[in-house]
Amino acid sequence: MELTRNLLVLMCIGVACVVHSTAQICPYKAETCQCAGDFVECSGLRDIPPVITGTNVTRIKTASFVRGNITTVTKNSLPQGLQELYFSNQPLVQIDNNSLDNSADSLYFIEITQANLTALPAALLKLTNLSILYIDGSPIQKLDLAVLQHIGIKLTELHLKNVGITGNVDWLSNFSVLRILDLSENNRIIVPDTFLSSVRSTLRELSLASVGLTALPPGLLSLDNLDKLDLSGNKMNSSEINKLLAIPSLSKLSSLSLNSVGLEHTFNFSSLKNLTTLDLENNNISNPNEGLLPPSLSSLSLAANNLTSIATVVLGLTNLYRLDLSHNQITTIPNATFANLTRLTKLYLNNNPIKTISARGFSGLVSLDYFYIGFTNLTEIPVALSDLSNPTLHINIEGIPALSCPCQRSQELDTWFSKHNSSLFFTGYCSSSQSLDRYFVQGCIIPSETTTTVPISSTKGTGNAPVLEISSSCTFVSLLLFLSQIFAGLY
Repeated sequence: MELTRNLLVLMCIGVACVVHSTAQICPYKAETCQCAGDFVECSGLRDIPPVITGTNVTRIKTASFVRGNITTVTKNSLPQGLQELYFSNQPLVQIDNNSLDNSADSLYFIEITQANLTALPAALLKLTNLSILYIDGSPIQKLDLAVLQHIGIKLTELHLKNVGITGNVDWLSNFSVLRILDLSENNRIIVPDTFLSSVRSTLRELSLASVGLTALPPGLLSLDNLDKLDLSGNKMNSSEINKLLAIPSLSKLSSLSLNSVGLEHTFNFSSLKNLTTLDLENNNISNPNEGLLPPSLSSLSLAANNLTSIATVVLGLTNLYRLDLSHNQITTIPNATFANLTRLTKLYLNNNPIKTISARGFSGLVSLDYFYIGFTNLTEIPVALSDLSNPTLHINIEGIPALSCPCQRSQELDTWFSKHNSSLFFTGYCSSSQSLDRYFVQGCIIPSETTTTVPISSTKGTGNAPVLEISSSCTFVSLLLFLSQIFAGLY
């Protein structure tokens, strides 16, 4: 038996040695580099460490370098055969001309955010299959024409966001297969009349947010298949918005963002028959009774406007899944306001001076799974909540210091909570500093020298046993006496 046991031990050691010798190792030895499958992420590095090579080194397809002090990418510092490369929050100033040679034929995705590059890297000239280039927050001052011509042949997504591009962007004529173009937050570009003519049939998504436009780029008229358009942050007058809505080819749009463009009223968007997402945030819309919206909408934001009541154009949008009316001047929610919005799953009414919600104010919201009504002027929990029937609902009522949580709740709220108590989730506090979750489950707190929790009668069958809470008035001495009695009984 002893011999058999020893043989088994030796066999286990041998297997362990074989497994250890054949195990795949990470191509970087640094402690802050972690490998998972074909992905490696390194954080907090001052320099990219030497690459480990060999047959037992993991073949990496994606490399990510985050939150560090890397300034230069040198030759042979990256694993061979990369497909995706990420640099995030690095003071990167130089990518050597031959630093990407090991992945010249395989690299198709590069993302660089919050770096210090001042030019598009010449190393891009070596890449034969680059499809997506994403650069955000780097002070690029030079766009090398040779680089643009080379990557323009195959690039399908170009994101040059907040990179300080200035002057004419006629270099876009080098890109003939672009599907997505993002030039947002470059506020000194000049858009030529021939803008986008080279991608009129291929471009699907275009972002020109905060680029200093005061008029529509003429090139928009030529885009045949645009699906998403973002013109946020450009101050355009009403005539320009009407021109936009009259462009026949834009009837194919599914998403339109006009955030912070200075709108003073809701326009007639009914010509955009395929629109599903509309962002009208941060404007000056105040009249709730004007404008038309297409019934195809599933997501609508009218946040941060000057609405004093729920816009009537919203009430017939039966396909809405998400509605944001936060940060307005709404004070009242009448009965049946949302009666037709039976598909709505997300509703934001927070940061409105809402004081009154009628008892049936939320009727019809049978699909709601997230409801944010915090930072309002409510003084009590609305009875209207009892019409919300989704059992997995999360209700956020935070930021209301005067919210009363009485010991005698309405019968409707009691019945509603009893039916859904196992899955409802609350965020927020009563004026007594008791969390809403505890209030609904355990009952109210009666302020006194000794804290007492009073259970609230309900129809759920979990019993109404009082919950012991030790308040600050229970002294340390009292606790010691209590413990001494327990130990005396044990011994």
